[in-house]
Amino acid sequence: MQILPAMLRTFTILLFFILFGFQSFGQQRALKKANEHFKNDEFAEAMPLYEEVLAQTDSRMAKTKLAYCYKMNNLLPEAESLYAELVTDEHSPAITMFYYGEALMSNEKYDEAKQWFEKFLDEQPDSKNAPLLIKACEEVQNIVPYFENIRIEEFSQNSTADDNGPVFWMDKIVFTSDRNAGLKLLQKKSGTTGRDFLKLYASSPTPEGDWSEPEALDKLNEVNKNTTNAAFDTVANKVYFTKNANTLNKQNTYNLQLYAASFDDNGSFKNVEKLAFCNIGSNYMHPAVSPDGKKLFYVADRSNGEGGTDIYVSENEIEWRMGTWKKPWT
Repeated sequence: MQILPAMLRTFTILLFFILFGFQSFGQQRALKKANEHFKNDEFAEAMPLYEEVLAQTDSRMAKTKLAYCYKMNNLLPEAESLYAELVTDEHSPAITMFYYGEALMSNEKYDEAKQWFEKFLDEQPDSKNAPLLIKACEEVQNIVPYFENIRIEEFSQNSTADDNGPVFWMDKIVFTSDRNAGLKLLQKKSGTTGRDFLKLYASSPTPEGDWSEPEALDKLNEVNKNTTNAAFDTVANKVYFTKNANTLNKQNTYNLQLYAASFDDNGSFKNVEKLAFCNIGSNYMHPAVSPDGKKLFYVADRSNGEGGTDIYVSENEIEWRMGTWKKPWT
């Protein structure tokens, strides 16, 4: 008479281990896939997978990588919350304190951020960046507005995506956006953000005093690559901008490079080419041209720089329209 209950208990235990095994296998698969995306800087793809893993188990490694994904996608409150947990774990690396300080600083919590940068500096006294950020946290309270009286209005053609880097050119506003431009053949999403790749758009003033629907500058944009941060020189009719390289670097990614193009009086672009001093081993970005067109400023993360990224300047070596530049310096 006791055989049936015994068999039932055995079946229940067996079922539990089967279900537990399936759950464990699912977690491992999600974690493996998340780590693959993370390794390829596809942070938007990795985020939901890490969240799935953490919904079922407590993993410091998954939290650390998810926090970094949040940071790289500007989900700063979420990043701050996770880093606040991680810095209390004695097994977390020192860089966690630095990232926590960055998140706090981005969320305008400068006093708290300074404390964590100082703790990080105690652990990593050779850090070049921590002292700079400590000083920034101290000085931010003393910043005096450049314009005392200014009215800020939202651009009428903003989207729900990232719209940034506006510059004036001719009668237009040119800016960078990863807005959804509609379904196009062979178009992919950015693995980093999960949205469309960044492109350059232009908007013109309307007779009603507003701005027109933005149009993509497709002579400069490239499918499935980021194209950003235009800087125009009207002396030589040239535009400088940032775009992913066409060649993979040693890490199997397409670093950002500086490109130039010419434009005519009708606003048509031609002769797109990469600047010769750029190399695929580093990122080159955020160009700006001096009013006389003789100096080109930009940001790069070259290995011989002073910090993570530095501002460089290059001068024209010969006549402007030849487009030759001297070796840059910081």
